Amino acid sequence: GDEIEKLVEERTRKLQNQMKKVDELLAIKEEYIGNIAHELKTPLSVIMGNLYLLKDAPSKDAKMANVISVLERNSERINHSINQMLQLSRHSQVEIRNEPVDFKELAENVYKEYTTLAKMKGIALALDAKPVTVIGDKTLLQLALSNLVGNAVKFTNAGSIRMRISAKGNVALFSVSDTGIGMGADIVRKVGEKFFKADPNAPGSGIGISVVNQIAAKHNGSMFIKSALGKGSTFELAIPMGEHE
Repeated sequence: GDEIEKLVEERTRKLQNQMKKVDELLAIKEEYIGNIAHELKTPLSVIMGNLYLLKDAPSKDAKMANVISVLERNSERINHSINQMLQLSRHSQVEIRNEPVDFKELAENVYKEYTTLAKMKGIALALDAKPVTVIGDKTLLQLALSNLVGNAVKFTNAGSIRMRISAKGNVALFSVSDTGIGMGADIVRKVGEKFFKADPNAPGSGIGISVVNQIAAKHNGSMFIKSALGKGSTFELAIPMGEHE
């Protein structure tokens, strides 16, 4: 009996050590991915900004216009991939910080982040934000807002996207309404699942809306979706203003 117990204890200890090593390697990998993504983000923003200026410049050269269009599309795909890398490096965070977070400031940051890309696609991006403060994790909440707006820009090819910050009782609300391709009821039911992609050929890993769900849950909040095929979508993030575990 004693020998079996010792054997079990030894194997348990070895397994725990192996799991600890795996966790350490995962942490290093996530930090490495995050650092690479941050390094790529700044020069890409410069490239995208200058492409917008080139597109806006008067030119009758159809060949050059086509080249700029190709560069725009590929820059957008790279930007989306970088955002996915950043999410993969952050979304596994278990504990959230409890600090005062200005929801309006986060929305303004995200608005600035996507203004150039929206202009490239000819979409009107608008922000209607009232001052609202919640207690939560600033980094994660901004990631959630960024995911929702990025998703709207990705699936909207004409029209507008409106971002709104408001409060109802003790709940902060962030909504994104677009005039994009919309979704049928079957897609709406699945869109929050990890790695789900309505279009399997679309760029990215399909974790964006899943991450929003996870961040909402960590703040005792929820995400709601209203959508109609061909008529656009509205995503709303509801976050209670109190502290979270």
